[in-house]
Amino acid sequence: MWIGSSDNGLTVLSSSTGTILTTTDGLVGNNVKDIDIDGLGNVWIATTAGLSKYNGSTFTNYTTAQGLPSNDLRCVFVDASNNVWIGTSAGVCKYDGSFTTYTTTDGLIHNTVLAITQDLSGNMWFGTAEGVNKLAGTIWTDHTFLNGVNANGDQVQSATTDADGNIWVGSLPSMGLGGGLYKWDGTSWTTYTTTNGLAHNDVRGIASDPMSRIWIATNGNGTSHFRNATFTTYGTSTGIISTSQTCSEVDYNGFVWIGTNAGISRISTLVIQTSITTNAHCGNDDGSLTINVGTINGPVYFTYDNGVTITTNNTLNNLTAGVYQVQLTDSSIFASMAIEIFSSTQAMDAITETTYNLCDGDSMLPGVDPAFTNCLWDPAAVVSDANIPNPLISPTTNMWVSLTYTDTNGCVGEDSIQFFIMPVPTVFVNITNDSVFTSPLIFNNYQWFLYGDTIPGATGQSYTATQPGVYMLCANNTGQCVGCSDPINFQNAGFDENNDWAKIFANDGILHWMLPSEGCMISIYTPDGRLLQQFIASDKNGTLTLKNNVSGIILIQVENGDRSAWIKAFAK
Repeated sequence: MWIGSSDNGLTVLSSSTGTILTTTDGLVGNNVKDIDIDGLGNVWIATTAGLSKYNGSTFTNYTTAQGLPSNDLRCVFVDASNNVWIGTSAGVCKYDGSFTTYTTTDGLIHNTVLAITQDLSGNMWFGTAEGVNKLAGTIWTDHTFLNGVNANGDQVQSATTDADGNIWVGSLPSMGLGGGLYKWDGTSWTTYTTTNGLAHNDVRGIASDPMSRIWIATNGNGTSHFRNATFTTYGTSTGIISTSQTCSEVDYNGFVWIGTNAGISRISTLVIQTSITTNAHCGNDDGSLTINVGTINGPVYFTYDNGVTITTNNTLNNLTAGVYQVQLTDSSIFASMAIEIFSSTQAMDAITETTYNLCDGDSMLPGVDPAFTNCLWDPAAVVSDANIPNPLISPTTNMWVSLTYTDTNGCVGEDSIQFFIMPVPTVFVNITNDSVFTSPLIFNNYQWFLYGDTIPGATGQSYTATQPGVYMLCANNTGQCVGCSDPINFQNAGFDENNDWAKIFANDGILHWMLPSEGCMISIYTPDGRLLQQFIASDKNGTLTLKNNVSGIILIQVENGDRSAWIKAFAK
């Protein structure tokens, strides 16, 4: 990058160092106004003391002595035929081995020429202190406020041609009025000012990238980026060194350079942020790569096969192990990178869970991919089938259960899951007043069922049956397993109970009691009044095995002195 300064000559900026060239080195003057490079690589430098050509080692200088109309140069431009055009305060010169000067006498609108560009047809355009001139062969055409350029002042100080052939010029406000950015589309001029989003109406530099996205350096509020008919402004808060700017340029690598009164800023429109890869497993094509980029010039295009296929997708799947050359661009900056997909023999995980809380007596399915093969579960005794991916696993104690398998990539793996067996609470039901069912034990959550279906709203410790049927209670404490009572075959027998001191229930052939004192007489009858069993309870709280495999509805009488209680229970 070649950079001119107002009093310190020319700076050659490489990737790591900068070299300053001044009059001491042969430069004609240290106040550099403009720079361009011809097709042979010669650098042409316009200064306030004349013109210099630098071939990489030596300077050749041109002044009025060699044919310039003035040494006070304002701009320099190399056209498509390698002719050098120089804007001066005394006309515009064309150098093709000798100088030819054009002034107002020849048709130039004003002799102070501040900016030069060339359209795609080869016509020359000159920005002057009083408007724009087009030179087509020998025909001069004026563009001023009369046909749409800068209605106040007419001084045009920057110009460029975009890839679509539009001519862009920037002007200087006069007395705070006018100025702005102007586009000639071949038919008419379009004006852009701060009203349209331009950073400032004092436009000092214009540059276009290959997609006709325009970068405008202004002397006031920073740099404007014009794309998709919208302006975006970048100032010091976004990293620009100064908002008082003098020029803009897009280099061959797509970087945008902004010259300011405090130094230069380089804008990278495309930044590679991260690249993420996944391995290819066991010789298969399950690898992938993703490139995350940031851009202000989207879309970004990617190619993974040297341009055979171009896509906006930043992810490439179905890759085998190897090195992939990735190229990407936002149509301004081009970047490339080599990304390696590594080979792995690591099998896919088979079991999602690493630990599992299982209620005692329950089973679970492990959720292994059904396409996995060569499965072998251990211990086999706790699975329904030790050779399939998803058997029912039914451990009875806390334990590890492991699996060896071959995944869909052909990789052999081993996975395991640790089970913790949670106790299931015992749920009992007492029957009082013929139809009132009550759990003698307290839980956080209750749900009553009729014929296996939930009874809406029946979520309390007690429930009053309203119809014959098979009832059941399921209950648990929060975060624990759910236990269910034995089925209650309720026939609405019409037996009345009135008791609040004797608690008795039966479960699994065992009679349980909770009484106010020991020595109570307990008598067990069938619903039709036959005595099945009778004994004296020696303890207030105790249990006794029911005789003769008693099951179904039983009637229990408890006698304690002059008190007597009747309880209906269900014995399984």
